[in-house]
Amino acid sequence: MDKTIIYQGQISGFPLFKFQTADIIEKIQKGSFYMNSLKVYRDRYQTSGDEEIGDPFEGKIYVNNAQLIIPEKSIIEPCNNQVFSTPNEDDFVFCMFGINPQIHKSFCFNEDQKKKWLEIYDTALIIKDQQEFFNRIKNKALEMNIDIIGDFVNYYDDSINDVTPFICSLLKGIRNSVFHKRKKYAYQQEYRFTMVNNKKSDNFEMNIGDISDISTILPLDKFLNVEIYPHE
Repeated sequence: MDKTIIYQGQISGFPLFKFQTADIIEKIQKGSFYMNSLKVYRDRYQTSGDEEIGDPFEGKIYVNNAQLIIPEKSIIEPCNNQVFSTPNEDDFVFCMFGINPQIHKSFCFNEDQKKKWLEIYDTALIIKDQQEFFNRIKNKALEMNIDIIGDFVNYYDDSINDVTPFICSLLKGIRNSVFHKRKKYAYQQEYRFTMVNNKKSDNFEMNIGDISDISTILPLDKFLNVEIYPHE
């Protein structure tokens, strides 16, 4: 084991990382905050069948088995294995790997995570000060008069008929649908930033300024062997 990362020691705030190729990680550390539309990930699945980065259900609501009630027409119809569009299904997202301290007392990457990440990426960006990172994103967004929110992604079991997580989230606003993914993607442990895509374009980029003072770059193969403690 090359290194141990300890909460409130080497990292302030909850652990937050970005995995990518070296050239893209360098751009991010220089300030590039590049967001793709959720449509990009649906299209990636449609064109290549990729279900690691691509996801045909991104931004949509999946229903395994339910009944659709239309009171004004007195109709009750079965609703099985259906995917429904949402007003926010094309919103922009910036995705990171996060470790929720409310869930993990300590954390090590498992072999499945290592295999999946190393097949795609080679470099890790470690955010050393999570709150300051958030502040820089927020301040730039305010300067540009845009609204960016962030949260951990909830991973749901699409083989069972439990809509409770969706209902609880959607009570906060339909925009929260972007924070739900099927459990097959749970290994990604996403912390996701999102903003509304009013122009329906494929991507959006803003520069939050150089973050080399609050981040570190490591080769991914070495980083994936660390042990992480979200608590002191």
